[in-house]
Amino acid sequence: MPPPGSLYGHKGSGGASTFLMGSTQPMKPSFMDRVWRRLGAVPLRGERRILVGGLAVWFVLNLCTASRSPIVWHDEVMFADPAVRWVQGKGFTSTAWPLPANKPMLLNGSLYSAVLAGWLKVWQVGMSTIPLPGRTRGAGDWARPLTVRGLNYVLAGFAALWLWWLTRRWALLRHAWPRLVGVAFFLC
Repeated sequence: MPPPGSLYGHKGSGGASTFLMGSTQPMKPSFMDRVWRRLGAVPLRGERRILVGGLAVWFVLNLCTASRSPIVWHDEVMFADPAVRWVQGKGFTSTAWPLPANKPMLLNGSLYSAVLAGWLKVWQVGMSTIPLPGRTRGAGDWARPLTVRGLNYVLAGFAALWLWWLTRRWALLRHAWPRLVGVAFFLC
């Protein structure tokens, strides 16, 4: 007879059969499970409120500070140029890409440029809504969001909601606070 606890022991001896079939003892909660439990469980309704409130604050802060961050990346210009030219009536072409200016822009990022073209058709072309120093305020300045970057903020907000929904739906994170922290890190 093999010694108790050996790999070839009988069922209940702690051997291979117990290892393969699983223990009948309940598992001890992990350290992080105990930490999140102490922080307090957030019901789904409260988690949604925190998420929507956090996204609203993030969106407003970005809209208020975007005109103070005038750095425009080259890819922002390359993907926005076809949409701006289409809204201005010059066709879905681009002068930012190394292509002839009259050739239709059906290369990289065409879906984003097409969505941006529809967005710009509704909200008008412009980088900023917050009046810059020395600029007079028009009637529509406060009504329309940042046009090009406004779409980026909306898309990032929807991506954050989708990330939260997937982690909740697939139970990738069991507690509310890690999901909310993950969304916050995604947005930063």
